[in-house]
Amino acid sequence: VTPRFKSYKRDDMDETELSIMDEAEFPVVKNFLSLVGSGEFRYLNTQWTENDNEEAENEIDIIGNIGVHLKHTEHFTSEWLVGGAFYYRPDYLYNDYKDFYCGFNVSYAF
Repeated sequence: VTPRFKSYKRDDMDETELSIMDEAEFPVVKNFLSLVGSGEFRYLNTQWTENDNEEAENEIDIIGNIGVHLKHTEHFTSEWLVGGAFYYRPDYLYNDYKDFYCGFNVSYAF
């Protein structure tokens, strides 16, 4: 688990962010097939003063994926992933801030 926390104040604005991320790999077939997964949670709070009024906004991100890692040879590997991301924003346009994706990576080590 990788936690991250940052907080700062600049002029009339305060910003606080908390992020937690983790990755896991589970071998299924030794030296050939592994299940992989990762996830991240991020919370951001921003407060500022505008025209003598206190304003505040919160953002939340939830991201995760699962997949398989294949070791074809000693030098040639591939990874196949499917995942999703949900971004909760102050304007509440939920459909504009969600993504589903799939992909693959191919690597060759010389």
